[in-house]
Amino acid sequence: ASEMLMLRRELVVTMLRVVAPRCAPGSLATARVAAHHAWDARQTLSEFARREMLALKEVAAAARVLPTQWLLNSLADVYVQCALIMPTIALVPKDYLAVFGDVVLALEGGDLPRATLRMQEYYERNDGAFLKRLAELVA
Repeated sequence: ASEMLMLRRELVVTMLRVVAPRCAPGSLATARVAAHHAWDARQTLSEFARREMLALKEVAAAARVLPTQWLLNSLADVYVQCALIMPTIALVPKDYLAVFGDVVLALEGGDLPRATLRMQEYYERNDGAFLKRLAELVA
């Protein structure tokens, strides 16, 4: 589990670095909408995970960077399957929508360091909490 989470974190942060130069104010409106759809589905972890990946794909699509879209497609399948297997351990982070909104705003404003730092901290905090719950369950 920790390896998959680390790969997701690294892939998403790398995707942000690649797409950032192509983001302009307002260019990520569809990604914002997709993030709200993910948030609306937060009661069902697998559906939230699927929609969360769709929101990230919208970031890559808006920047028209096909390789990042392809990589996210591969990651999404595994990520959603994990959410189906571990619905009692994994939780939808309460700050998901706020963080996603901050990241998108930073990207549209040309502030790549803020976007990547915010996403990195979000994943590290929430992945750490998930791994702790998982360790407690198997202990």
